[in-house]
Formats: sequence, C-alpha cells, structure tokens
Amino acid sequence: GHIVVEGNLNKPVINAGDGVGEHPTQALLDLFTIVDELDMIDKISSPPDEGEEEPLVVVLLGDLKHGRTVHSLAKLLARSQEGFLRRKLILRYCSPSVLK
Repeated sequence: GHIVVEGNLNKPVINAGDGVGEHPTQALLDLFTIVDELDMIDKISSPPDEGEEEPLVVVLLGDLKHGRTVHSLAKLLARSQEGFLRRKLILRYCSPSVLK
C-alpha cells in the first residue's frame, strides 16, 4: 500500500518503485555503476569533446517483459544521454522470446 508522509522532511525521499512497473533506485545505482566503471565521472564536469566519443552501447539482458529494473534503467539512460552522459547511446535488448 501507499504510505502518506506528512509534515516537513529534513532528508530527501527517493521512490523505490511502484511494485511491478518501475524500480528507480536500482536504475540510479546501475547508472552510477556504468559511469564509475567507464571512468566517466571526471568527464561529467568537463566540456564535451566534439565527435571524439564513441557511442555508449548498453545491453539490457534478461526478463524484458516483466523486469522493472530494465524498464527504469532504459528510461534513465535515454534521458541521461543528452544530459550528463553527453554521448550517443545505443540500447540493445536481449532476452528469450517469451520474455520480450
């Protein structure tokens, strides 16, 4: 069920998802892992290089039909490519046909 928070909060609240549809906190962690593993953190605050970056290719593997983490990560990556990723993004999807 839903929990209603009343009053003033001193700390930010991050939505952990809606049950079966989205999992935004996992998507944030996955995005951080991608940026960290590819040493992209220092590049975020520097000016973008014109045409020097190769596209970022991300393969989303597994249950694409029911996987709420996959849905959330795909949306976050798509929104991030024009923002702080500043490079072309190619999403590739791979799953058994019954889970597409």
